[in-house]
Amino acid sequence: MNISNTRLTYTYSCGMNLGKGGVDIDKAILKYESGMFILSSSEYTKKELLKIKCDSSVYDKTYNYLLEVKKNFSKKNQEDNRKNFFN
Repeated sequence: MNISNTRLTYTYSCGMNLGKGGVDIDKAILKYESGMFILSSSEYTKKELLKIKCDSSVYDKTYNYLLEVKKNFSKKNQEDNRKNFFN
């Protein structure tokens, strides 16, 4: 899984099955239920994009990092908008 300023992307393999995908970070929904890390998108209701069995600490670290990226990206956009307004 990779989290950039604009997208959360992932790749997975399970036996012979390989896959990849991504979602805009502003539409990414992370949740943890019954020992499963679940990634879904606000674009697709009731559709899980990725589901991984893991410890809650993995989810917590990922969730906190995603929140930090969203906050920093939003702050940078606000600063850029102010600069554009005054130029």
